[in-house]
Amino acid sequence: MKKIIKKALELCLHSPFARLSLLVAFLRGSLNIFYYMFSNRRITIRFPFFVYEKVRIKGPGKVFIDKFCSVYPNAFDGLSITTFASSAEVRIGQRCNLGGLTVRCLYRIEIGDETMTANCLIQDKLTIHTQIPVQPVNIGRNVWIGAQSCLLSGTTVGNDAVIAAGSVCFEVNIGDYCLGAGNPVVRALPIGRILSLKDIN
Repeated sequence: MKKIIKKALELCLHSPFARLSLLVAFLRGSLNIFYYMFSNRRITIRFPFFVYEKVRIKGPGKVFIDKFCSVYPNAFDGLSITTFASSAEVRIGQRCNLGGLTVRCLYRIEIGDETMTANCLIQDKLTIHTQIPVQPVNIGRNVWIGAQSCLLSGTTVGNDAVIAAGSVCFEVNIGDYCLGAGNPVVRALPIGRILSLKDIN
């Protein structure tokens, strides 16, 4: 992730269009910070915040987005966060790249630093009106969440893990540096073991 950020900064130094795009994203992010600062004191977004696509945050719960996060366009609009109770809490770490992410929170959802998402759903309750107990969703740092994937109640994802496109995670524990794939994900595979298969040929 650090290499990607470094390359992006180098590109900005050499490309006037990239510099302009970054400046516009920074200004849009700053406007979002001020808007939520004055309209809802339970929403905190730290500087700098880069917005290339729409951001929608609503509901009575707490939302915290740490510094250097970016919201990118994807198949669906940028970032949508909805909380359904005043006790709900969503926390997003530093330097996260969020593209088409939808978060629906009744209890607690945590996303670690440097996580990258495609258009996906993170939701800590299967349905809002059922009696099924709600469980938190915890995502580690430097996680890559693929397109059309769903991370549901009781899911824990370790650091440096990957969630494959189209996967559904429900009450599953995906360890550090593992790949979660399937609908539903039953067991995660260590990425090191997958990479070692290339050396067999």
